[in-house]
Order: sequence, then C-alpha cells, then structure tokens
Amino acid sequence: MKFAKHRILFFILVLIVAAGCSGKEKPYKPIKLPWVKNVVLVSIDSLRADHLGVYGYKRSTSPNIDRFAKQAIRFGRAYSSSNWTLPGHAGMFTGLMSSGHSGFNHEKAVRPDAPFIVENLANAGFKTASFVSHIFVSEKYGFNRGYSTFDYEQLCPAPKLTGKTIQWLEQLKPDQRFFLFLHYFDVHMPYGREGAPIKQFAQPGCTGPYPQPMVLSSALRQDWEIFKCYRDLYDADIAFTDQELNRIFKLFDKTNRWKDTLFILTSDHGELFGEHSGAAHSNSLFEEEIHVPLLMRYPGGAGGGTVVSEPISTIQLASTILEATGLKPFKTDMPGLTAFLQGQAPAPAFVAAESRIIGSDLIAVIQDQYKAVLPPRHVIQGVPLAPALYDYRRIGENQNLWFARPKKSLELYQLAAKSGWYGRGVSYEIIYSPAEDSSASIPVEMTLQSERQPVYIKAISKKYVFKDTKIVVVKDSAIRLDNNKYTFEIPARKDAGLVFMIDPPETKVTIYFPQLSLTSGVKLFVGEIGKASTDNPVILSGPISDFTKETDQSKGPYLLIRSYDALHLDRPTVAPQKNIELTPEQRQILRTLGYI
Repeated sequence: MKFAKHRILFFILVLIVAAGCSGKEKPYKPIKLPWVKNVVLVSIDSLRADHLGVYGYKRSTSPNIDRFAKQAIRFGRAYSSSNWTLPGHAGMFTGLMSSGHSGFNHEKAVRPDAPFIVENLANAGFKTASFVSHIFVSEKYGFNRGYSTFDYEQLCPAPKLTGKTIQWLEQLKPDQRFFLFLHYFDVHMPYGREGAPIKQFAQPGCTGPYPQPMVLSSALRQDWEIFKCYRDLYDADIAFTDQELNRIFKLFDKTNRWKDTLFILTSDHGELFGEHSGAAHSNSLFEEEIHVPLLMRYPGGAGGGTVVSEPISTIQLASTILEATGLKPFKTDMPGLTAFLQGQAPAPAFVAAESRIIGSDLIAVIQDQYKAVLPPRHVIQGVPLAPALYDYRRIGENQNLWFARPKKSLELYQLAAKSGWYGRGVSYEIIYSPAEDSSASIPVEMTLQSERQPVYIKAISKKYVFKDTKIVVVKDSAIRLDNNKYTFEIPARKDAGLVFMIDPPETKVTIYFPQLSLTSGVKLFVGEIGKASTDNPVILSGPISDFTKETDQSKGPYLLIRSYDALHLDRPTVAPQKNIELTPEQRQILRTLGYI
C-alpha cells in the first residue's frame, strides 16, 4: 500500500541515489494437469520472494512454506501487476492491469463492470469465502463480489484469521466445491508483530513494533543501519505467518484436501530495505517491490518441484483458476497459465507492472533479462527522472542503459504502446537552466486546441519544497487555468521544469513566455539544444524529440522545450470512474496509515 504524505519522500530518495531468483532450477517440462475441484488462494501482503527459503533465502523464515513448495510448481520470475495492495490484488481477480480495472489509488475502487472470478465460481455452484485483513481488499473497494462469506477485519492478526478459516473449512460438506481467499497482513509494516519469533531473528534491542512513521523517518535521515533491524523483524513476521499457514496445511493433511484442491500462495508486492536508497513500497518498480513468490500446488502434487523460469504475471491467475476448475475464462489482459504449463502455448511475450505515484504514471515492461521503466521525463526538486532500461539479470538495476541501448529501449516501449492497455499522448517538457540559482522564476502561458474532446492534460511535476525536514507539496495553486489558458511559473533553479502530458497527441499546443524578451541572455531552444529559436510563442503539435537521446547538459541560461511520445494509465476503452465516498471511520483508517 502507499502512503500519500510519505511516498513522495521515498520516491525522491530513490531517485537521488539510484540512477532474480536464487536456487538451483531444473529444466521445465510440460505438465499433465489434473482436474481441480477446489481452489485456495493465499496472499501474504508485502512478501518478497527472495526472503523465502524455497527462493534461496539462507535464514529459516519459511520452513512450512518450503515443505509445501516441494509438491508445488514454483514460478521463479513471477511479477505483481503493481507495487501496492489495491491494484496488485485487483489484478489477480480481474485478470486486468491497473489501467483496466481502474483501482489506481485510495479514491478508486475496482470498476463494477470489470469481470471478477469469484462471481463466475459462485454462479457455477462453488461455496465462496474470503477472510481479509485490510480495507484495500474490503467491500469498500469492490472485493466482496460473489462471496457467500466475506469477513473483513482491519489488521486481523494471523492467528485469528487462521482460526476463522479453519472453522469455515471444517463446516464444509465433503462434496461441496469451494473457493477460498486469505489475505495475511502480518508481514506488512509495522515490523515486529506481537507473537512473532523476534529473538530468533533480531539482535538484542531490536524489538519492534516499528510503525510506518518511524520507518519513513529513518529513510529521510538515510539511516540505513537501522534497516538491518527492520529487515530482521520483517523476517520474524514471515516466520510468524509461516507458522499460522502450517495450521491450514495440517488440516489439509488430516482431511486429505490436497487430492482435489489447487492451493496457490503468492503476494501483492514486495518491500525495500534500503536497496536503491528506498524503503517500504509503492515507490518504484524495482525487483524488490514487484518480484513476488508464486507457488501452485495442484491436486496430488502434479508437477511438484517444477521451476518455471520464464517471467509471468499474477494477473494470469484469474484465467488460470477458471481454466483449472473447468469454467470458461472471460476476456483478460493476459491468458491463463494452463496451456503454457501443459506445453501447448508459449510463455508471455512480456509482462508489465504499473504504478501511479507523485502525479506520474510508471510502467515497467519485462522481457527476458531486460526491464524498461517508462515514466515521462520530468524533474522533481532538481532531480531528473527519465525512462530506464535495466539488464537486471546480468548487471542489476543500478545502471540505467536507456540511452546506451536505444534500440532495446524503443523495442520495450513499443511493446507497451501496442498492448492496448494504455492511453497514448505527448509529453511536453519545459526545462529552465539559469546561469545561477535564484529566487526568480520564468512565467509561462500555455493554450490548447483540439478537435477531439476531452483533452487529457496532466501536470506530471508538481512543486515540492523542504520544510522542517519534511516534504511539503505546493498544490495546484501553482498551475492556474483561466479561459483555456494554463499559467504557471518555473523556478530559477538548474534543471527545474515542468512536464505536461496531453492526449490526444495531435492537440495544438501554444507555449508563450511573456517575460522572455526582458530576461537578458536567456536562449530558447526547441527540440534539442542547438540553434536558438526566435519564435515566442512556440506552437507544437505532437512529438519532435527523440526520448532515447539524453538531454544536453549545456550551461545556461536557456529554456528548452521538448515533446515526445508518452503513455498513461487511463485506458481509452475504460470509462473514468468516480471517486468512492469514505465514511469517517474509513477516512480515519487511511489517515492513520498516512494516505490522507
């Protein structure tokens, strides 16, 4: 999940400092999959794949899950569709990316007309139950659809959630088909839950629980040493949840439920502990945040011990569950895994992950060993954010190859652009590089003309300032709209600027600097730094810049206007969703978590 007041901080920390799976894998062979009577889907919120023994972790965090995995198919490169709870889970149930189900933020629920596998299962006669522990997977956000039993208790501890689950399972009739969803929240912050085996993992003095504000404050101070303690407590919380899951495993042993049940264990996202100078989650699309465990134990342990090394997405679970139970899948963004596992279809051409943070839409495209991250270029507090390309299997994610390998960068961008999942627009970037920083600013006026309505316009960069060691957002008062004219000011700081994304792409954009003639020596460049433009205003309509080329960092003073293709998460085929209305109690929950 994300925290509105603090996620800005972590994203900036990631940007300032930052520019697979382990274990022996045996070759994948096609598997003959059995018929499935029942399905159990378990999601352990915030669980990183590389903190489980079955994924190569050296600490004994998950002995029971590891034993379970011996009879399961392990996906070594499973990716969540997002980096926080709401969209990550919505993708599992709808088979859609965030751009398809619209669960972008705490103000948006899963759109009611999106498909939801539980409804299909219920209509086919399944007994359906869900035991969940956070508001983001509650009825408020549309997750109760199709359930005959829906039990939501905010921050329900693992022992209690497991107890409810066992009680429900024990009252089922032997011949009753069922679908069961469990959402454990004990691995999520605050680290160091009551009942966790802290002494087994942490040093004396590291006791917890450490709530979100303390973790966020540590990151602000860049006190990465204390993150060793946070990581130890996180491991203890995994072990705590592992113990509780074992109670369900034992019940399945006792009742021989394994013989006809597909049991799936996964997560919605991971967690940062100082990697890339980041913390928590919802801040980036690095491996630590979106690479999740995925273990699928088919009836009788079919395919048990098999390791799938191809990248797959957790949104493929929706169709996979329907296929396994003999039901016809609905239309999804990616196919199920059944045909692939049986050797009847290839692995996906690519998988993706998405996040809408700090006003910017992030899209990660993963293919083979490469990952491209596609934000619009922009600047936050003097820190530039540009698209990135990582050869993360060979080099890692600390070296951005976007400009070094432009052909591969463009190839992955085009995969996303052609997927049909994203809106396509043009990003207009205005960079001001003064001779020296000052308190002055450059006023800008911008007008738009388009035959197609509505015009999608979004300010990618807002203005952020530091105040009393905290980051304060200067809201949209800095960007004014009057009679179709946008007016704003760009601070006189090196590489300060603003980016607007505009859709439709052919929109005519007029950019005017009313004081440019009064600003001695400031040159105006359009497209690339080179020959100064004499046009003011500047009129553009579409992309004129190559976004696989790095911006020239020549000394100022100058203004640079660039425009290039860009993608956003507002899918053209999906109608905009209204914000949900929160009760005072629900708002208090989100306020306590730092969302509002």
